[in-house]
Amino acid sequence: MKNDRYQAIRHAVDMRIIEGYKLWKTNYMAYDMMNGTSKYSEFYTPEDVEAFSAYIERQIDKVDKTLDRGELRDIMLHIYGNPVASKEALAEERKAAAEASSEAPAES
Repeated sequence: MKNDRYQAIRHAVDMRIIEGYKLWKTNYMAYDMMNGTSKYSEFYTPEDVEAFSAYIERQIDKVDKTLDRGELRDIMLHIYGNPVASKEALAEERKAAAEASSEAPAES
């Protein structure tokens, strides 16, 4: 019981944090790049993608050369793209909760 309560509190705090995320074009670009989509392309231009890709590469250049560049690139894209995925998950969770509550029979 106590653990369930802590989990519920943690979830509520997580939701509040995610709600407060301000998403930038770099977040949308990274999300699309890591998922191989153009789902959010209305938020950025091809020139933005080129500049962001160059930025990522410059950041990777600063790291130990023995590390795997592809893996580092993936980590960077996830750092930038995960806030979009979190917002999507929150929206889906809220949608499912609203549908479940609208399907529940009314109490008399």
